[in-house]
Amino acid sequence: MAKHVTHRASSNLAMIAGTAGYLLINSVLMVACDGAAPQRITAPTAPTATFPPPVFGGTLSGVVFETIAGARVPLAGVKVYCDACGPPLGHQLTETDSNGVYVLNGALAGDNRLLLSKPGFKLPQPVWVSATDIGWMGGIDVMVNGDTRYDIEIVRQ
Repeated sequence: MAKHVTHRASSNLAMIAGTAGYLLINSVLMVACDGAAPQRITAPTAPTATFPPPVFGGTLSGVVFETIAGARVPLAGVKVYCDACGPPLGHQLTETDSNGVYVLNGALAGDNRLLLSKPGFKLPQPVWVSATDIGWMGGIDVMVNGDTRYDIEIVRQ
């Protein structure tokens, strides 16, 4: 004689979250066979997302200069700000020395935005410009891969 089996499933929650495509299903499956007591089975919960720690790429340095009669002339006193430099939280500000040199330690590997400021000067092609006059001539993006040198030209207004 064949056994009689009853299946009943109900889905309490189905959710797809984020681009990782986590699927969380909390379902209850009740099975009864030959008078056996029903069993409750719960699906495991979605794993907790983990993110790798930031990778600090090294030192970002260079010379800020203007071009006069075809020659590079270093500029002292240019403020250079990097939001993603200086572990553990970033936010590093420096000023060029008498040779126009700036040094930012602990730059994150990858794209870093630098903001520059010196009265009377501007960036020839900024990728970012403030909507209000807050003292910055604008920003440029610099790719950092280990210790990186990046010279920056600014022009008189």
